[in-house]
Amino acid sequence: MKTRDAWNKVYIEHGENVPWAAEPELNKWYIEVISKYLKQTPQKQTLLDYGCGLGQVAEHFRQKGFQIELADLSEVITAKLIKKYQNKVPVYLVTAPKDITNDEGYDVILAIGVFHHVNPDNWTSFLEDFYKLLKKDGTVFIFGWDKTDEEISNIQESLFTHLSRWSVNDLPSYINPEHYEIMIDDAHQIKFNSLPFPRTMHYFVLKKK
Repeated sequence: MKTRDAWNKVYIEHGENVPWAAEPELNKWYIEVISKYLKQTPQKQTLLDYGCGLGQVAEHFRQKGFQIELADLSEVITAKLIKKYQNKVPVYLVTAPKDITNDEGYDVILAIGVFHHVNPDNWTSFLEDFYKLLKKDGTVFIFGWDKTDEEISNIQESLFTHLSRWSVNDLPSYINPEHYEIMIDDAHQIKFNSLPFPRTMHYFVLKKK
């Protein structure tokens, strides 16, 4: 099954009950981490949520005054978001960040739960595409499963139909040091309501030089 078809199937079958959207502590933690590193003038900032899913995290920042744009691989979810926002928020159907054109650039790019679905062979190109889309001193937030995560270490394929088998721990070796400064490289355990054990999320905050 092709990746896009797989993601469409996920959202058709599970709708808004996909675990990464239905776990309130997970989304709360994402927002807390991101908020620590954002400037205090959101009305003047643009934010791209790449691989946005239902767009819950980006919607939080839209309500705080950020100008958000959303991008996802799934035709099902992008159609849902276009209907929700009635063209007031740009929504892109993408296969890679290079599919997005923004001459003015973004202050913030979110890649939440994206890189552990992307073959590491493509990590460098994703990071370079983000670099081109960022304004000077712009920030990228990358969240993905840690190599010690209990669920990702025990499975080759997720409970859904898409691959979820790459940890993001080795991401720094794919980062061009002339383009990015690594502000944060850390991991955090999060208790899922639906699981008897915590999951381990690794995250990076990258600043464009």
